[in-house]
Amino acid sequence: MDSPAIDPPKKKHGFGPSTARAGKICLTILASLFGLAALIFTALFVYYLWQFRFGDAGRLKNFSQEFEKPRFTLADANAQKREKSEQNPASFIRPHNPKIGNPEAEINIIAFIDFQCPFSQESYRVFNQVIDTYGSAAQITFKHLPLTAIHPQAMDAALASSCAGEQKAFWEYYRLVFENKNLDETALLAYAETLRLDMARFKQCLQTKRYQSNIEQDMLDAVELGVRGTPTYFVNQDIIEGVAPASVWAETILKNLKR
Repeated sequence: MDSPAIDPPKKKHGFGPSTARAGKICLTILASLFGLAALIFTALFVYYLWQFRFGDAGRLKNFSQEFEKPRFTLADANAQKREKSEQNPASFIRPHNPKIGNPEAEINIIAFIDFQCPFSQESYRVFNQVIDTYGSAAQITFKHLPLTAIHPQAMDAALASSCAGEQKAFWEYYRLVFENKNLDETALLAYAETLRLDMARFKQCLQTKRYQSNIEQDMLDAVELGVRGTPTYFVNQDIIEGVAPASVWAETILKNLKR
């Protein structure tokens, strides 16, 4: 998931009882620090959304600069499986959320994605395989989570994809964004032209930020569900964080199919 790189620890040999105890202490301390950081992140994220909608530009800029600092980046790039969500993620599926797959399926896959997040980009190929492989057995729902303080182009990409969705081309636009990895204004317009969208309608939608309130709702849903970074996926109530291999996806989906 989105975070600064961390050098792996060097291997040591000859671990004894005292070393094992020290390791447990370190893990306990790290877990405590992570929990505290998560609490701070959630509080700041909610405040950030409030400022985004109601705050003045100066205060928002100052807050964004604080949000960019490394201490607010919580998760690592490796895939993690967390305990089940305490809430029902399916209850956060909104009418505006793009969906693909089987609407009658018992499995709901909900993806919180930031178009500019490098780990969302890295996860794109595997997630596409999941859609192709399990689309008949699951409904896949996309939710936006643009972390604009660290990914300044993410909101524009989210708005543009939503405008493409207005013309029933969200998933095609989504693929173009991730396959080309260019999020500047020229590229966002070019993707719409490639899909032969109504450009006057698309540009007006983008310029007026027609779907910003929907995107902000997705961001608030992420806070409610305890999302810690991007990409985060819910398979019913199971949670996959980060860039997960196909084997993790298969295990999680098959487990839910057997229930």
